[in-house]
Formats: sequence, C-alpha cells, structure tokens
Amino acid sequence: MMIEQNTGYANLIHSILDFLNYHYLEILNNPNYLGDREKALKNYNLKNIVQFQTAFFDEVFDVSKSYYDDLSKNNQEKLFNSLNRGMRIIDNENQMYSYFYSYGRMHKAKLYYAFNQLPESFLLHDEINIIDYGCGQAIGTLCYRDYIAQIFGNKQKIKNVVLIEPSEICLRRAALHASSFLPYSQIITVNKRFEDIVPEDIVCDADTPTLHIFSNVIDMPCFDTNRFASLLNQRLKGFNYFVCVSPKVRQSEEKMENFASLLHGEDMFCKSLEKNELHSDHEWTCSVCTFFVTTDPNFKFVENTDSVSTQLVGTDRSPHHIIDSDGVVYNRNKTRLLSHRHKAYHPYHYTLSGGTIVIADYAFDNFGYKSIEIPNTVTHIGDYAFIDCALERINIPKGVVFIGKNPFCYYRHRRHSVKELSIESESCRFIANNGFLIDSHEKRLISYYGSQSIVSIPNTIKVIGDSAFSNCYTIQQVIIPESVERIESHAFYGCEQLQNIMIPDSVLYIGESAFEHCSSLQNVKLSSSLSVIKDCAFRGCSSITVTTIPNTVTQLGNSVFERCKSLKTIVLSNKIKIIGEHTFQECWDLQQITIPNSITEIGPSAFKECKSLKELYLPDSITTIGCCAFENCFFLEQITIPDSVTMIGSHAFKYCGITHINIPNSITIISWGAFSHSSLRQVCLPHGVTTIKDSAFNGCRDLQQIFIPDTVSFIGDYAFCDCWNLQQIIIPKGCMDAFKNLFEENLRDKLVEQ
Repeated sequence: MMIEQNTGYANLIHSILDFLNYHYLEILNNPNYLGDREKALKNYNLKNIVQFQTAFFDEVFDVSKSYYDDLSKNNQEKLFNSLNRGMRIIDNENQMYSYFYSYGRMHKAKLYYAFNQLPESFLLHDEINIIDYGCGQAIGTLCYRDYIAQIFGNKQKIKNVVLIEPSEICLRRAALHASSFLPYSQIITVNKRFEDIVPEDIVCDADTPTLHIFSNVIDMPCFDTNRFASLLNQRLKGFNYFVCVSPKVRQSEEKMENFASLLHGEDMFCKSLEKNELHSDHEWTCSVCTFFVTTDPNFKFVENTDSVSTQLVGTDRSPHHIIDSDGVVYNRNKTRLLSHRHKAYHPYHYTLSGGTIVIADYAFDNFGYKSIEIPNTVTHIGDYAFIDCALERINIPKGVVFIGKNPFCYYRHRRHSVKELSIESESCRFIANNGFLIDSHEKRLISYYGSQSIVSIPNTIKVIGDSAFSNCYTIQQVIIPESVERIESHAFYGCEQLQNIMIPDSVLYIGESAFEHCSSLQNVKLSSSLSVIKDCAFRGCSSITVTTIPNTVTQLGNSVFERCKSLKTIVLSNKIKIIGEHTFQECWDLQQITIPNSITEIGPSAFKECKSLKELYLPDSITTIGCCAFENCFFLEQITIPDSVTMIGSHAFKYCGITHINIPNSITIISWGAFSHSSLRQVCLPHGVTTIKDSAFNGCRDLQQIFIPDTVSFIGDYAFCDCWNLQQIIIPKGCMDAFKNLFEENLRDKLVEQ
C-alpha cells in the first residue's frame, strides 16, 4: 500500500506522541527505559521512516511551517508575540510550532557555523554522547545529527543523549524528536530550570567523548556562568567539546569566554558575526564559542592523522585548517588536502604539501592550475577531486591505493582538459591507457578523460564506475564489451551527443541516473539478463521513442523514464511489482503501455502529464493508485479500475479527460482532490464509501449527476465546489436529513432521494 502525502512526519508525531505522553514520567525518571521505547517505536514503522529521512530538521520545520501558514496573519502575530523574542518558557503546542518556524532556521545556521569549527578527531570518533542544555525541542541535537550525517553518513554512533529543559511540553517533544532520529540512543530527560540543576543531572563518560550544546542559553540573564561552571567542573569526565551559540547581544561573547575560562577550556574559538554575515539573506547575528575540556592530565589534542576518509570535514573558515598562499586548504597537520579558495585563473604549476595523505572529494573543484605535483605520501584521492579543472598534466604516485569516483569529471567546461596522465603504481593497480583510468584489481573503469566520438571500452572491464563518462560531450557511440556486468550511477550522465547504445547480455545492473540527460539517445537495447534498473536511469532522455523492459528485470526504480518526452511505446517486465514515483511523468508522447498482472502498485505521479495517453487497462493485481498518478493526463478518456484497488490517492485523476469511471466496491475513501477538474459527467460511488475528502470533485464542470450511498458519513470542504453543471445528487430514500448536514447550503437543493 502506498502512504498518502499526509502520513510522513506529521503522523509520526501524532502516533508516537501519545505513547511518549503516556509514559513521560517513566522516561523522565528512568534513564534505562530504552527497551520498551524501542518496542513501541517499532510498532509505528519508525525504522522505515528514519531510513527515509535525509535532513530531519527540514521535515520538522515543514510541519511547523504548514501549521503556521494555516493561521490568519493576526493569529500569527499574536502567537509570535507570545514567545517574547524566544525567551518565554513554552507551555502549549501552538507556541512550539511557532517557535520552530520563527527561530528554527536561525538556530540551525548558528549551530552549523559552530559545528564547522569542530576538529576532525571529534567528528571522526566512532561514538559520542550529547548533553543538550535548554534543549527546547532538541534543535541542537537534531542539527548535529543532520550535520554529521551530511558529512559522514550515519557512521558516528550517538550513545546517550541528555535533554535538559524547563518546559515540560517542549521536553516531551524533544524526547519525541530524539527517539525518532536517534532510535538506538539512550534518551535521558531532565525537566528543570538551570538554577535547579544538580551535579547528578550531568551524565558524562570517561571513555566516550561528550558534546555539550548550549544554543541560545548562555546569553540569558538567568544563566549563572559561575555556578554552572562550578557544577560542570564537579562532573566532567574524559574528553568534552563545548559548542555555545547565541545572538550577538551585549556581552554575549564576553560571557561565553568567561564560561570557557572557568572550565579551563582549551583550543578556544570565539567570534561574533554581524547582520548578513551568518546568512547573506537574513539579518541574523551570532556569537559563537567552541572549546574543549579534558580531565586527563596526560591528554594532548592531536588531529586524527590516520583518517583516510576523503569526505570533506568542516570548511575553510575553521581555525583548525591551514590555508597556503595559493588558497589551498589543509587540515592542521597538513595530512589532508580539503579544498581551495577560488582564485583567478593561473596557468601555473602547483605542488602539494609533502606530508599530504588524502586529497578530499572535490578538493580542486574548478582549480585554475594546469599541472599538479602529487607527493609519494598520498594514498587516497577522493571523488571528483579534479572536477572542472584546467588541469592538463598529472602524475599519480605509486603510493596511491584508492581513487574515488571520476576524478576528472567536468560539468561546467563540457570538455576534458587532461592530456597527460601517468601512473607510477608498482603494483599496476591503476592503469592509464587510451583515455581510460582503470582500477585493474577491481576491473573497474574509473574515468574516461579522452575526447573521441566513438569509444570502445576494454574487454577486461567488469564495472563501468560511477560518473565514468559523465558529461563527456564529444561521445556519440560507446561499444560496451560482454565482460561488463554493472553500469554504476551517473556512468553516462549528461552525454548529450550519445545517440545509440547496445547494452550486452552480460549486464545485470544499471545504476541511478546512469543515462540521465542523454538527450540525443534514440535507440536503447537492454540486456536480456538485466535485473535492476535504478532511479532516474533514463530520465530526461528526450529522444527515446520505444523501449522494451526485459522480463528478467525485477526492480524498476523511481523516475526511470521521467521526461522521456518522445517515448511512444513501452513494454514492461512481468516480474516488476511496482511502478514507482514519477516513472513516466512528462512522457508527453506516450500512447501505448501494457501493464502486466504482476504490478500491485502505481506510485505517486507515475503517469503525471502523459498527455497522449488515451486509454489504460489496469490488471486485477493492482491494489494502490498513488497520489497524482494520472494528474494532467488531459486525453485519458478510458481507464479500467479493478475491484482489487483499495486506495486511490489524492489528485490521482486531477485534470483527466475521463468522462465515466467505475469506482470499485473496495474503495472506502475518496481522497483529497482525487477527481478534481476532471471531465467526469456521471459518478456512482459504491456502497462502502464512508468519506469524501476535501476538493474530491472540485472543478468537475461537466459533472451532472452523482450517486452517493448511505454509508457516507463525511464530506469535506469544497468537495463539489465549481461543479457548475451538477444537477442531481442522488441519495438513498430516508437519508435527506442526514445528508443535508453533510453538504454545503448551496448544494442542498440538488439532493434527490431515490
């Protein structure tokens, strides 16, 4: 079954909140309450929701914004003013939504700036604890979770989270958020004012580093820095990193520096940012202070020099980084080259620092030098390390054991500039030959940096790697040998001159966006052994006209043929179970498609804006038609919906040309806007329908007659708005009084008992 649009984070709140409210005192008083919490959260499919989230802050913000946008301007102002510039202890849910909407993004900007100052040794640590002081709705913890996930994925484990907050309702919501986006962390809640906190409330671990987050706390008049520093000095164990942010108000930076001094903080970074300095579009101000405290007298802060991660850590604003005279950014020990500050084009040579071990992802993005000398100490070269460079000559030293995704990829210049690529590797793991960079151990084609129009891939290759040919503007034809088994993501992305491709029967897998935006691609022959086609594989291939998906394919991703505007005919594999989101959206010329009886689900917007589709037969296997599935299919006049369908999503047939439709008996809810602005003339709702949601038939100007069964108990707002030609609403005998209460006054005279 597909989940409708309104069942994301908002439903998570309502379902889990009941549980947390009921058991709140147990969570509050029992830090080992994790086991039952995990069981309850599993009942709400939390695991799936957490895996889906990429930036949880944005999901929470969108819910708050949706609530706020629904208020009148007058109510918005009243609610905002009740927050007292964010200083009030919140006591109701409306204020929580208002606070998150009004101040959330500003908190995030401050915290991200502060997190950028954290050293690599902390960010790369396997496991940490968090104490979030004055946590509110756990914005600080939430932002750190998103920040670390964006840099490293979900590699760092957060063992314990202590949430300290005087507002009970905010603490409940903070526990909800922490339980949602950190489902395997132990959550400890402390419902106290700062002046009431005792040493036992501060939970530190001598063996696990602790991140202390003070977000808009230290600047508050009620925060006694002397008392709190004394309290912390009694409880701190092991290694502790402090992140303190506040608005730039009088003495805020001085107060933070005093706090750091009282805690004997080391490696302190303090800075105040003026209006538009934190964010160019907002007049937010900010004071930031970061420092670390350790209780081990033998501890000496040392950058993690063993890390071979090529992912970027921090930014060039960090005091833990070194910027040389050419604008190249290194970590403090100059073992990792992170990035460079953009400078004017120079046709010169650049030599890396002699101790460099790692060249990070995108390190030389759009770098102007024509040749680069890499020292023998380098072992790892990151993804797209030399993307869009003016680089002409480069030598890969023998110590290199890892080269990431297409290091010479280009997007802006639309041409490869590398002319001389040499490899010193004694093991011959990496081979540079005839425009190819190859990892011979993995039999993977890493990159093509040549300029030929016809390219023949060596017959030793098993894998065409990520972005190997991406944006190779000159290529018109690629000959793929029978040795190839996988075509990875973005392999041929943006090859706009590529016209024909034959994928041999040896290929089992086509990755995400593998041929996306190959706008000249007309003929595609797919492997007869192909099993998986991932998301967006042929998205934007606007010249493809006919395609057959072999019956060996079991997985067809989302948006695979989205915006294939010339696609007229397609035959689907009979082993595919789901037509995913946006799979054929904007296939304007699509006229013929046979949906096999293996399909159980048509995803959201699957056929949206298929303007040439006139008729469609859905097999009895289908149970779900997702939201907007056939929206804007203006000429879709005939569609057969089988009795197996139990859910039709919102806007599923909006602006469709259908004049008559048979809604199966299995449907109980007519979703929001499901048939709005369609060409329906007559509708008979089956017995069993209980709910007609908002705008369900809104704008159906040709609708003349509709039959509504006595099982209907709810009709939403604007369900039949702008149905100008509606003459009769036929209802069962004896139901007049009940239905008058369901319909708006202007429609009651159209009710006819029959």
